[in-house]
Amino acid sequence: MSPAQSVILLGTVVVLAALFGLGRREDRAAVLVLAAVVLLEPLVQPVQVGTWRAGLFVLNLLGLAALWTLSERSDRWWIFLAGALQSTIVWTHLLPLVSPDQFNWTLATVRLGLWCLMLALMGGRVAALVRADREAQPIEAAGSDRRPAASTRRS
Repeated sequence: MSPAQSVILLGTVVVLAALFGLGRREDRAAVLVLAAVVLLEPLVQPVQVGTWRAGLFVLNLLGLAALWTLSERSDRWWIFLAGALQSTIVWTHLLPLVSPDQFNWTLATVRLGLWCLMLALMGGRVAALVRADREAQPIEAAGSDRRPAASTRRS
């Protein structure tokens, strides 16, 4: 594993754990979907038809279906955008079927870049949750017993 891959894996673990711990039910369900895709990839990677990685295609297609379903049932902007990025990842798995001359490493690099975008997206959600929790905590004004009303709904 290269240093860059190690950093991405560490970022994945940190962001998914934070989102699972801070998020609500919809956030946690999406985290479980994405964690399943990441954890199952090594198991399905050997499933190939010629040079086409059919196992990864099916796994990512199932991840897309799950994220799509979650985005239809929730108001979470990050789940919708994660589903959009996941759909692009699915399409990159189909490109070798259209153009057999396409380099697999190029497509793998594109998918890695899309995953980094997804990590940034989830990191934005974590930052929003942390900010909402800070705003919800009572703030004591100097010499005052008044506390601002806390919002009960996270953004």
